Amino acid sequence: MPYELFKFLHLVSVILLIAFTFSAFANPSSSRRKLVLALAGSASLLVLITGLGMGHIFNFPGWFFAKLIIWLAISAFAGVAFRRKALNGPLSVITAVLVVLATWLAVFKPF
Repeated sequence: MPYELFKFLHLVSVILLIAFTFSAFANPSSSRRKLVLALAGSASLLVLITGLGMGHIFNFPGWFFAKLIIWLAISAFAGVAFRRKALNGPLSVITAVLVVLATWLAVFKPF
């Protein structure tokens, strides 16, 4: 698969994962839980698959592993939002910081 297609699918799936995660923070009602977790999980899987595809193209540089840890954290936060509603405020701030950090790693590739 060409790099541009990996990158496009990766960016779209990252945007969707972040949107579904913040949706879970904003309204963690039990009636939405199944739908939001299914959508967030699907987006998360697509982020992983496309990220691994691009990581393979670049021979898995150091910043890739840092982004892998960030992906794991953000992927878990949607589920936590429904179980620990009191943590949604701090988790939303942590998620925003992790998104900025992941963006910085992707743009500047410091290591």
